[in-house]
Amino acid sequence: MKKEFLNTFKTFFTATKIFFITIFVFFIATLVIIVKNQFNQKKNYPTKPISKITAVSFLPPRQKRVRVQLFVMSFCPYANQVETSLALVYPLLKDYLDFEPHYIIEKQNQAIVEALCQEKIYDEERCRRYINQGYFPNLEACRQRFYPNLQVCLAKESVDCLVTPAKSYYCSQHGRGELNQDIRETCAWELAQDKEKWWEFIGQINRHCSADNIDSCWQNQAQALGLDQEAIQNCFNRKAIKIAEENFRLSQRLNITASPTLIINDQIYPPTTKEKVKIGDQVFEVSELYSPEAIKTAICLGLESKPTACQTKLTRQTETNTGSCR
Repeated sequence: MKKEFLNTFKTFFTATKIFFITIFVFFIATLVIIVKNQFNQKKNYPTKPISKITAVSFLPPRQKRVRVQLFVMSFCPYANQVETSLALVYPLLKDYLDFEPHYIIEKQNQAIVEALCQEKIYDEERCRRYINQGYFPNLEACRQRFYPNLQVCLAKESVDCLVTPAKSYYCSQHGRGELNQDIRETCAWELAQDKEKWWEFIGQINRHCSADNIDSCWQNQAQALGLDQEAIQNCFNRKAIKIAEENFRLSQRLNITASPTLIINDQIYPPTTKEKVKIGDQVFEVSELYSPEAIKTAICLGLESKPTACQTKLTRQTETNTGSCR
């Protein structure tokens, strides 16, 4: 019996030994495969890390003359910044570019305006929800933010927008004064024999006028520069609806809603990015993209043959941060 026990134990011990040896061999084989795969991966990829892209490129098509289109709202501060930069670039490159000022104007019909007004009319139940959400302290404070009825709202919209006999409403984000000035600036551009005078006019308006006082402010700026105020006003009176419609249709066709939007040879400048932008052989920070130097460099890049004016160095500084009105 003792002999049988020993034989059984020996058999069990041998089987256990074989089991652990098998596990050990399997573990070693697996480890070898893992190490080999890692080694192969290192052979297939470069040992140096791939460099991170730090700048995107702006590459407009090149033409004999550069076409520059600027879409703005006349009292958008970000647009005014671009106008200030372009006012320095234009005299340098005016013989090599075709510049077009355009304005972002909204158009709505009577049905849309009435629907929008319904959302602006005082409603006690809605105001109670706003109070519960913490937007207003009481009903009276909420009431002050809404129109009492549809008629009052429509009357206010009629003041803020240019309304045609067919009940089309042309509007601008910063009010009727801005819309009026958009149209005046278009007229002034069309009438100006010396386009540099137009740029001076824009600069004067941006420095001395606002959307609230523009209808009484613009004449002094025009007079100081020797512009024909009467001709500008006559153009406004005759062509206001036509100019508003043309600007509306163009920005709709090109799907432009942001002021400013600058287009160089049919390519939007600058490219949408949070990275630096390479323009020719120069690299610009995002905060510098609307500077005179950056815009000049971008325009020169669109020319088949660069004039010596492109070598003139302008400032990289801008008045405000990059942004847009929408």
